[in-house]
Amino acid sequence: FCDRERDAASMLEQILYWTPRSKMGGWIAKSDKEWEEELFITSYAAKKARKYLLERGVIETKIKRFNSVPTTHYKIVPDKLPKPRPCGGRDAHHRSAAACFARI
Repeated sequence: FCDRERDAASMLEQILYWTPRSKMGGWIAKSDKEWEEELFITSYAAKKARKYLLERGVIETKIKRFNSVPTTHYKIVPDKLPKPRPCGGRDAHHRSAAACFARI
């Protein structure tokens, strides 16, 4: 799979992780700088991953102030998420995380 899909899968996993911890109605706030630090990707890669997820409809975004700074907020669109597939070990899990985008 390509880097864009891997970065998008990583971003989606983090959004899924943070969503239940949200105190903003399921929205989470993350700057490109925070994505760089959290996922070890460039700001450009974060923008491409966000665009990839938006194009597939699995997230929605909006710009709102967070700590007095305009920040992108993310929310999962549950109906657009691919159904989980069983995996057969560590390598199969990593392949299926990126392969799920082929079904979107």
